[in-house]
Amino acid sequence: MSKEITLKINGTEKTFYSTEDGYFCLNEVWEDFDLKASQHPTEWLEEADYRPIELGQAYDLSEYDAGIWATKSFLLMYAGWVDIEFFMTVIKTFAALTRGEAEKASELASICS
Repeated sequence: MSKEITLKINGTEKTFYSTEDGYFCLNEVWEDFDLKASQHPTEWLEEADYRPIELGQAYDLSEYDAGIWATKSFLLMYAGWVDIEFFMTVIKTFAALTRGEAEKASELASICS
């Protein structure tokens, strides 16, 4: 079943849809948010030493012009790498949850629902 996620990066909000097996196209995120060349998903993968691929959480299909695909968790990691404000919101949401502040966490999490 296809999943969806709405992200807010650099003040812009967009919704993305996964494949049936739950993978999102990071290239689509990169293109839709009009990010810099230095923020391309291949740059993220290189910086992460291709660990997302080793863990089976991402696939690089660039050689087939199909882009880089990742699970929701790794999509959020990529988004955090791209935008520090997004990353800080994820951290604040986690902190609120660990303090038992579910309502505050829910409000914060609306950035990546």
